[in-house]
Amino acid sequence: MDILLEKHGIGKNGNDHLLVVGDAKTYEYLLDAKRVYGEELQWLLPYLGEWHLLKNLQPPLMKLYYDAGLKNLLSIFHRGATHAAVASGSGFRKTHIFLMQSWEAFYRQQIEVFLTRQPSVDDASDQKFQSLYSSVKEQIVAHGINIFTEITDQTSFQSFLQEDYQPFFHTMSTADATSQFWTHFIHRDMMHYACLLLAIRLRQFELRTASVGMLAPIFHAMDQPTYLKLVPFHMAEVKQFPAHILEHLQNGAFTVSITGNNGCCVALDEAHEMLINKDFKMAMTSTNAGSMSRLLHYLPYRCRVLKQLRHEIQWSGNSDEAHTSPFSKFTEDNVIQYFVKLQDASTLFQETSNPDRISHIFTGDVSSELVSQDLQSFYERGEEDLNAFIQCVVLNTSGSKPTKHSRRNIKTFTVKRKTLQTQTYELKDQRLQIQSLRRQVALSKASNQPVANLFQFVSLPRAICTSNGVPVKASKARSAAELQKRYPDSFHSKLPPVSHIVIIHTACIIEGMFMVNCPPLRIHKTFGEYALFLYRRWLVKAMREFNAREVYVLFYHPCRHGCSPKDIERGRRDGSVGDIKYTEVAGDTLCPSNWREFLCVRSQERLLVNFLSTELLSIAQQTDVAPNSLIIAGGFDGPDIDKAFCVSGSSKVVAEVPDYFSNHEEGDSRVWFHAQRTSCERIVIYSPDRDTFHVGLPLMYLIPTKQVYVQLRAARNDDLFIDMNVLIAKLKSDFALQRVGADQVVQIPLLIQILYIVSGCDFTSFFKGHSKKGFLDVFHRDCDSITGSDSDGKLHQCLDFSDWALLAFYRLIGSIYFRKYSSAFNHDSPGELFLSLSDSAPSSDELHKAFLDAIREGHFHRISGESDWMPSTDALRLHWLRCCWVIRLWAQARSSHVTVPDLNLYGWKVQCGEVSIVWDTDANLKRVNDNIQHLKEGCKCKTGCTRNYCKCRKEKKSCSVLCICKNCENSQNTQPLPGSMTEPVTPTITPEEDSSSESSPDDDSSHSTVSFQEENADTLRQMVAAAVIDDYLFEEM
Repeated sequence: MDILLEKHGIGKNGNDHLLVVGDAKTYEYLLDAKRVYGEELQWLLPYLGEWHLLKNLQPPLMKLYYDAGLKNLLSIFHRGATHAAVASGSGFRKTHIFLMQSWEAFYRQQIEVFLTRQPSVDDASDQKFQSLYSSVKEQIVAHGINIFTEITDQTSFQSFLQEDYQPFFHTMSTADATSQFWTHFIHRDMMHYACLLLAIRLRQFELRTASVGMLAPIFHAMDQPTYLKLVPFHMAEVKQFPAHILEHLQNGAFTVSITGNNGCCVALDEAHEMLINKDFKMAMTSTNAGSMSRLLHYLPYRCRVLKQLRHEIQWSGNSDEAHTSPFSKFTEDNVIQYFVKLQDASTLFQETSNPDRISHIFTGDVSSELVSQDLQSFYERGEEDLNAFIQCVVLNTSGSKPTKHSRRNIKTFTVKRKTLQTQTYELKDQRLQIQSLRRQVALSKASNQPVANLFQFVSLPRAICTSNGVPVKASKARSAAELQKRYPDSFHSKLPPVSHIVIIHTACIIEGMFMVNCPPLRIHKTFGEYALFLYRRWLVKAMREFNAREVYVLFYHPCRHGCSPKDIERGRRDGSVGDIKYTEVAGDTLCPSNWREFLCVRSQERLLVNFLSTELLSIAQQTDVAPNSLIIAGGFDGPDIDKAFCVSGSSKVVAEVPDYFSNHEEGDSRVWFHAQRTSCERIVIYSPDRDTFHVGLPLMYLIPTKQVYVQLRAARNDDLFIDMNVLIAKLKSDFALQRVGADQVVQIPLLIQILYIVSGCDFTSFFKGHSKKGFLDVFHRDCDSITGSDSDGKLHQCLDFSDWALLAFYRLIGSIYFRKYSSAFNHDSPGELFLSLSDSAPSSDELHKAFLDAIREGHFHRISGESDWMPSTDALRLHWLRCCWVIRLWAQARSSHVTVPDLNLYGWKVQCGEVSIVWDTDANLKRVNDNIQHLKEGCKCKTGCTRNYCKCRKEKKSCSVLCICKNCENSQNTQPLPGSMTEPVTPTITPEEDSSSESSPDDDSSHSTVSFQEENADTLRQMVAAAVIDDYLFEEM
């Protein structure tokens, strides 16, 4: 675009426009660019490519109809990789051919059933239909692109549809769910798909527009997040195109004909894919003989197509020249094969045993009631969502955001399949557990000792960290979405109007790093030009949009207090960091070509922040468009560190503002420090980070007279504001939360903040399988037993450095896991389970540990791996300490001087200037390693195990049933070695003789016991040897 603007002058003339066609990502990027750069890109007209619409329709269509019957047709001709590509909709050409051929076969079968089952059909009617078919075919050949007008003028055609064909299948669809489902496939979904294709091939823009509109509900129903938003915006944008652009589109300029004739046109994005596809790109970047051969083979064709493409772009009129292409015999053979398969092996359009449910047309399997309901009503649901989206987002007639629907997650015949990568990770995680459990069972059976403990076999608490010790991360944006569902009056799509009776001044606080995330255009050659653009884009917009009297630009200051736990999260986001290329940033310094790579180097990012802090003040001094006060803080180093500077609109002098001096490191806490000290009555904070408004929840009582809004989203026709005052009032008046007790109602905002931190944020890890929604739901349900007035310890006591808050945290986590696996327990609620254990525990601490152990034992048999198992008590305590560090840090947002607690005392370890997480205590880690070593594969000695060459003797253990040694003298009748972890195994002892021996558990939890009967020792050794060999082979695989 920059090249076109600079070298060709497109956009400099007011009548010049550039229509850019692309896929959804390109279209979305162009819309964002127009929103960000405003009038500078008025000449740019983004256009959503039709070919990509067809391509992205294929996966939803295959998901709906593949396992309901199309799979059996696909298996006739396709196997292996081709079958998989078509089934998933990943290969456009093969999937497109299959869909069109199978659609024609279904259509033929429906007509066949109509002709054979309609009572009024006789030979004369059959001849009438055949004559009508021939007439339509002649009209297509004779009139080309005008076939729609000519065919619909045929009285016999309309009569046939209205009097015979449509009523018959309407009656059949009403009586049978399966017939209705496949009728919709023929006459609605695939018909619209085919009409869009036909509109492209015949240059029918009106048909194209109508088809796209009819296909849009499918994107909403099938949870296609990108296209469900962009298609309505695209339809609205096209209607606003200049008149001469619309005229070109209506005359066929949205397609290009390769041969120069109509009937074989392709969409513009399809033409691009034909010319610059993957094979061509690979050939251009490779120098081997094969690549050069392919390049030379395709170049003449591409040159010819490019010449024709140029001619088509320079359109001067529409060609009505008819064009027909021969019908491929190969295609006809395929359709006939599909048609014969439907006739011979399917029950398509026949009566079924259960007419209320959708049945598989080949196997006869009847779907569940939920699947039938979803498949019959998915299009209507999509229409509902589409209409709500158009009214509330595109047109914004209601002035408020619609109630957000959860993902439709339409149930189909398809069984959810795990990806190969997911299966590999799960197998890797479970391999050690399976091996250890099998050997534990073998040892128990050989020694006739019960399994008294449910051991942990993975050293790290996998519920909150990955296998390499990285915190589990999930979406924290869901927290705002869940609050919006519960308290919709607190969220607005635009700010409420200001009363003109009372003078109210507005302050706009912008978290500066979100400004920096907006990359410069290529027309912004230097950092000085980029700073001027940011000033116009953000500061001037804030003045005009919010009528802001004061504008604050606040930056974060990384490592202000030394190393930070957020360095772990920053490292995860940045990935691999490039080399330092900038040692200084000035107004005449050229902008980097890769903006994201530039920002990932933290020293370069800080140089940019330093430059912008001074440059924005300088611009405000020189321009007439400036707020009454522009205050910038957090972006200065050296002697001006922690200082804030202001430019007044009247004096144009840069001056220090001591009231805003602070040593805050994070921008999300700095904004609340400034919000507390501003003199304006209305405050608008722009920060999409969900941490920001959670920081302010318990601080709103400090500014009760100010109206505070937090802007989470600033997109075109898609703004989102939180009214913090209303949200606080709604939280305190929530009936479900009143059960925390009258004395804690004022602490409810703090409790919601604690809940957000505990469930995962930038400083703390998430719990795998437990979302923000899950934590909020459980807290609303069990808040009285978690932190009620009668409970031992309250969550908000963490600010008082009280250990009682830890007990409330234990109850919270126990409730979370109890509710997820509630069917595994005999109690109705976690509070009831807790009370049932109160009589047997000597102290409150022991009671809470017993409560957690009971829940860990209760859901042990319901989990697939240790990532679903609740962490140990010590691991939870360390997680709580990290949460307390964050809570106490955020509580200082109102202060100008922040004191950071010692990380080494709060579940982290600082070593050599780097922060690492302490996931569990050394005692627990040792216990897990001992469990693994205890069940480790034994020795394979062949010399009697009499020397330290024997692995077991070297480790001061007696040989066990896990060993496959020969002539062992270190096992049956020998005494335990010093420091042995296991008793010597004597397989010949009977259960009666061994009844006096007991197993003492070495874990901190009590679990049920499982006893086994003894078998012959040789048989046991053979069994365990086979198990060890199986494990070895499994590892080799």
